[in-house]
Amino acid sequence: DAHSTFAIANDQLRRAAEAEPHYRRATALAPTNAGAANSYAVFLCRQGRWNDAEGYFRRAANNPQYQTPEAALANAGLCARNAGEVEKAEEYFREALDRNPVYPDALSSLADLSYRRENYLQARAFLQRYFDAQQPNASLLWICFNVERELENAAGAERCANQLRERFPQSQELSQLQELQRRDGR
Repeated sequence: DAHSTFAIANDQLRRAAEAEPHYRRATALAPTNAGAANSYAVFLCRQGRWNDAEGYFRRAANNPQYQTPEAALANAGLCARNAGEVEKAEEYFREALDRNPVYPDALSSLADLSYRRENYLQARAFLQRYFDAQQPNASLLWICFNVERELENAAGAERCANQLRERFPQSQELSQLQELQRRDGR
């Protein structure tokens, strides 16, 4: 635990060279500590080391004592996506949902992936599941607006736009919406 604490402290202070030996030592001394494995994997991911991180994410997710394996799986998905491994990212997000069907990080990430792939019906389905489980953020409302627009659902797009206006009046996403509407002459 002490090595994990030192690792996280150094990591937060942006001292990666000092953090990494403590992460390695923490995971070597306590190979069944899923929290330490997940933290080290996130660290490795931020260093652009997906291949090194994946095993630690998997170690955390497969530990039966770990209370939130879906978090490690969603983290693995984000790391894989950032490394350009989009198919593997989707697999990890889906596995996270297998463990917890309403895990918000996996739902939002799959909505975003589906939107970027222009699979608008699938994006809508993931957004709906997310919105049923928790309040949307500005980014997801912006995706919602665009998805409904692509599906030619003007009423749905307007509902998402109204929520964006009401809940996030200072957001970058609202600025994008306003710019889009100016260009469209609305």
